[in-house]
Formats: sequence, structure tokens, C-alpha cells
Amino acid sequence: FIDNGGYSMTPYIRTIKEIFKKMKTRFAHDLETYYFHNTIYDRVFSDMRRTKIVLMDKILSKDPDYRVFIIGDASMAPYELNKLSLRNYRRLTKKFKKAVWLNPEPEKYWLHTFTINIIKQVIDMYPLTPRGIEQAVQEMNKKK
Repeated sequence: FIDNGGYSMTPYIRTIKEIFKKMKTRFAHDLETYYFHNTIYDRVFSDMRRTKIVLMDKILSKDPDYRVFIIGDASMAPYELNKLSLRNYRRLTKKFKKAVWLNPEPEKYWLHTFTINIIKQVIDMYPLTPRGIEQAVQEMNKKK
């Protein structure tokens, strides 16, 4: 899942494109990419323009062995992180035990952002850096 909306994600577009280019090469047989803006409500989108809706219930009907990566800065107005979006993050982490959030925002700023701190309580968050990705995958591999 990629947050591809809003100005705050603009500086990270190149990095995210590179990561997904590598992932598509390695996992082409079953990589699915979905997009959202700021937070995940009851739907995500299968296209970058966010016009083709995919309901979260459809996502949650998939094989629980899928690994889920959410990529976004998790910075939004507090009202955007509402009960529906928090419920969906909980549903995602309950269904897919191997789920992580990769945040491109430097870790030193995380403590100063209310919504990052709330999301971190629901889903494990790692920096979107080579070391952060490595840590996230190592933690995923420990989970059964």
C-alpha cells in the first residue's frame, strides 16, 4: 500500500519508485500494489490516479500469508486518522501477521507527529531506508 497523495510524500517519490521496481522484478508473480491518500479507510485503489476502487473487505479476503508493506509518512491532520481507518489497520494486522509500515520521514521527526505515534501503536513502523527495510523483513520472518 502506497500513500501517493499530498505534498508531504513528493520528496520520496523517487525512492519509492526504485523500491517497487526492485520488488516487481523479484516478486512479479504475486506482488499487488494499492494506493491511498494519507490513511486507509474502507477502500484503496489499484491505480496510481486513485480511480479504481478496491474495498478493504476484498483485501481482507486474501491469503493471510501475504506480507503487507504500507509506505507513507503517516503525517496527516488528526481528524483523518479516524475510527474507520484505525479499525482497518487493526483488521490488516490481525489478518496479515506479517505487516509493517515503512515511513520515509526521518525517524528523528516521528515523536513530534501525533498521527505517526498513533499508527505506531497499531502497526510496527520502520524507516524507509535500506536498514529499516532489512529490520522490517527480519521481524516479519520471525512471525508465524
